[in-house]
Amino acid sequence: MSLTVQIHDKAVTALFRRIERAGPTARKVVAHSAARCTQDHFRAKNSRYYGRAINATTGRVQGDDVVVSIDHTGIALRRYGSGGLPGGVVKPKRGKYLAIPDSDNPQAKNNAPRRIGGLHFRRNAAGNKYGESGRLTDSTGRVFFWLTQAAKHEPDPSVLPTDSDFERAIMPDLEHHLENI
Repeated sequence: MSLTVQIHDKAVTALFRRIERAGPTARKVVAHSAARCTQDHFRAKNSRYYGRAINATTGRVQGDDVVVSIDHTGIALRRYGSGGLPGGVVKPKRGKYLAIPDSDNPQAKNNAPRRIGGLHFRRNAAGNKYGESGRLTDSTGRVFFWLTQAAKHEPDPSVLPTDSDFERAIMPDLEHHLENI
């Protein structure tokens, strides 16, 4: 996933000129601060999904650019919707259904239906607007996975920090660095 954040502010532009003069170490400070800002943002969301994204977030200098990478499936989908479009529909690549783990079943979390033996398909009483749907249950009827032929994802800009969040995180570290060189 590639993500670009652009900040359009004359004060910030002047600061970036100072960064260029300070050399690569200042860009490393910015990369580290921007990555930490992103991790803190995920941490504040306080969910297991974003917990994995924290560990998948890194900052680095690439040439003259500062790059924050989030090597985590689904962050772009949550931020931009399907296919980078405003919202969209995700369909299964293999098989007929998307399997969504039941949030109340710890055995289903971070697992795949094929890895859990003894599950049975049960059709839901009413399908959803994306077609037929159902669930995978054990012999007692406990739901492990909800099945659907598609899932709609609306874009959520709050998935990533705002430009202001980045500025508040980066500026103190950068100013401290620039004062000490």
